[in-house]
Amino acid sequence: MKPGYRLLSSIYITFIVYSLLSLVWGPAGILQTSLLKVYKNRLVQNTIELGVISNQLELQFDRLRTDEDLIALKARELGFFRVGEGEIILNGYKKNSISYSMGSYYKNFNKKITDNSHIRLFSTIIGILSFLLMTILKDNSNVHRQKNKTNS
Repeated sequence: MKPGYRLLSSIYITFIVYSLLSLVWGPAGILQTSLLKVYKNRLVQNTIELGVISNQLELQFDRLRTDEDLIALKARELGFFRVGEGEIILNGYKKNSISYSMGSYYKNFNKKITDNSHIRLFSTIIGILSFLLMTILKDNSNVHRQKNKTNS
């Protein structure tokens, strides 16, 4: 094999290795895309939960605007009483209070900015090794041809 072909073959091998490694581990590769999909699914689920909580709060708000008995009960829970009313405190009794979890807090997705230097380095090493291997194999085949010609 001519030296030019060996060099072109090595460059081609380097390009193929780099492309395959970038496809899997690159910044827009399969692994990074799967992380984004997981993050997107978590955000969608959180948005659904927040929508349900929003609907519940809207119903309670509508009831608080129209139902006077509910307004009086909520005012008592907050410690406001009508004149002549009082609060009876029983030892060991816990009041039921309605609380909401406002969804989960998610940090912004931090995309790991990776420079492809490790992928480039690995691909270049593979290309150089392939060039050296082709050179060594060519030299060995020339040695075997010369031995065969001398033996004939």
